[in-house]
Amino acid sequence: AAEGAAALTAAKLSQHPVQTVLLGLFCGLLMYIAVDHFRKGAGCGRYLGILLCVPAFILAGFEHCVADMFYLSAGASTAQAGACIRFLLLATAGNAAGAAPAGTGGKYVPIKQECSSISDQNVI
Repeated sequence: AAEGAAALTAAKLSQHPVQTVLLGLFCGLLMYIAVDHFRKGAGCGRYLGILLCVPAFILAGFEHCVADMFYLSAGASTAQAGACIRFLLLATAGNAAGAAPAGTGGKYVPIKQECSSISDQNVI
């Protein structure tokens, strides 16, 4: 088991940084969809997003920062600590970037409101 964890760690740490961010981004998007579907769903249908998105992210090999923490801690040597931290930061940035745009759903986009100009106000 230790050899498998070390091989997985070596493979993850050899990824290009852009690849790590993109794999994290798609994971964040799928995890957002799963959680959002669970929150907004009703009855047994609320589990559909989880049953579809979680296996999809696992089978696709997307990077999830929390899962990666486990794998890297099981298979990394102390000499790889810096590379592990860099990898986790990149995966976390990708996870956050993947979930952020989907999470806004337009409700956090500022709506243009009519404002009076300063010359229209009575300023003393």
